[in-house]
Amino acid sequence: LELGASRARGQIPASVSLLFLGWLEESKGVFDLLDAARMLREQGISFHLTLGGNGNALPAAKRFAQQNGLASHVTFAGWVDEEAKSALLGSCDMFVLPSWSEGLPNAMIEAMSAGVACVVTSVGTIGDYVTHGCEALMVEPRNRAQLAESIKTLILNHSLRDTLGQNGHRLALTQFSLEQGARRMSEAVLQLMPLRPAG
Repeated sequence: LELGASRARGQIPASVSLLFLGWLEESKGVFDLLDAARMLREQGISFHLTLGGNGNALPAAKRFAQQNGLASHVTFAGWVDEEAKSALLGSCDMFVLPSWSEGLPNAMIEAMSAGVACVVTSVGTIGDYVTHGCEALMVEPRNRAQLAESIKTLILNHSLRDTLGQNGHRLALTQFSLEQGARRMSEAVLQLMPLRPAG
């Protein structure tokens, strides 16, 4: 949250930095994201994508990047510790999580806390908290063309990136902060406790 509060706004980078954090598995939408990156490269869009994490899909993902002319556009960072994760969240312009299924992903909450504009899929309980076009852009799972178009929109529209980042940070602050979590847990515990008899 401190990282998000101090994030500089209004800057237009020469090349927009995209970030994925999570297990590198097909169900996390890794190949959907790489194919969307291929589409953007073919359109001449300037960007760089970093994938942080390990998983079964890593070898195939690296082959896909090499075979589709993405070697200079994609970095595979491997598993990242907390310090490296904070550095990546602090330096990226956009977070992308195109999972096929989720509950409420921690990676999205962390990105929003850091004030990063997010592109996520409309799965799990994400839609219970996030409004499309307000706190994030939401796309259908496995829809690679829609994913590419949403990423392109945020690459080209820095004002929208800033707005989504600010709104996402506000959502994380009001819904997912440590203080909010402690308050809700206390309320839940009190509701479960039997009432003490008077006297």
